[in-house]
Amino acid sequence: MPAMNIAITLDKNYLQHAAVMLYSLIQHNPEQDMLVYAICDDKILDADWQKLSEVYKNSKLTVQRVLINVAQFSHFKISDHASYANYYRIQMAQLLPAHVQKVLYMDVDIVIKQSIKELYDTDVTGYYMAAIEDPDNPLKFTLGLKADEPYFNSGIMVINLERWRATGLNLLLSDFLVKNEAIIQYWDQDAFNVVCKGQWKPLLPKFNVQTFMFFMKEDALTYTLKDIEEAVKNPIILHYTGRSKPWEYMTFHPRKNVYYDYLLQTPWKDFRPADKTIANALRKYKLMPRFIEKIIQKRK
Repeated sequence: MPAMNIAITLDKNYLQHAAVMLYSLIQHNPEQDMLVYAICDDKILDADWQKLSEVYKNSKLTVQRVLINVAQFSHFKISDHASYANYYRIQMAQLLPAHVQKVLYMDVDIVIKQSIKELYDTDVTGYYMAAIEDPDNPLKFTLGLKADEPYFNSGIMVINLERWRATGLNLLLSDFLVKNEAIIQYWDQDAFNVVCKGQWKPLLPKFNVQTFMFFMKEDALTYTLKDIEEAVKNPIILHYTGRSKPWEYMTFHPRKNVYYDYLLQTPWKDFRPADKTIANALRKYKLMPRFIEKIIQKRK
């Protein structure tokens, strides 16, 4: 069985989450050879890589570091929620070996719950990528997308690298990001949606169950509410999208516990959320007396 080519991007802040993602990937694909290209900067220490390697040392998964020059993104928009690492993936076609013509890209804020073979085997001939619609973007109209033009989530993509290289997609994306900084809300994902409009293949939502799907009440453009309900019940991949993450104590994600189930099997098992304080515990369970809350707010 040929090895699956998988790409991830990360910086030192996301090593723990990469460990969870890789561990869950191995658990549900134990017999599959997998080569993971980890696109990263040079700020991750060798000791940290060694710690991460404990996750996959006895598996059929191999991780290959792919260093990237971060300076090339210095003129791109970032925020408190997004670092330059958000842009690493636009250079995948140039960074990965030329013989790799297809790759499964996955964000690391995910947990894999089943085999990904069906996803990986998606035929992307004639497309830039296959992805899942993300209708939870009320600002897509500012990008020039029409009501009947779906907007996709770039956190899980089956990518046609051959086409990326042939069309110079990295240059097209970079050009859009530089010229449209004022209207960009979701960083490179916005660029992917504009530049690749009409040239991406829709996937079933079970391959990328995003946070908003747990609360969705209506059909999307490319799938139905029934598709969503089935995906939530039996996900292939859980994707912790949005600002509220499971490693934050104050998060009420409906599948937060799944992240910790896998985290406990990694070298980061002793992790404690920075916001896990007595005050927040009282707030979380609505036990904080109102007068104490007012005192705390005045001291800030």
